[in-house]
Amino acid sequence: MALLNELIEGKVDQMREITRPEFEAYEKWVEAVLASVERTVEASDRVDFEEVAAAAREVVDIRRPGRAYQ
Repeated sequence: MALLNELIEGKVDQMREITRPEFEAYEKWVEAVLASVERTVEASDRVDFEEVAAAAREVVDIRRPGRAYQ
């Protein structure tokens, strides 16, 4: 849960331009944290977890190198 809190609170690597290999490692790390937390989430908290996971994945997508900004 501590890793998820770090992810949510933005304590993970300030927003800076990153290389593709750095991004891929970051993306894998985020998915690993989400998978780890998902295994511990009770059914009553599933909806809240899915909202947090969707937001985390959106942040990952925003940081994707080469992403076209609109």
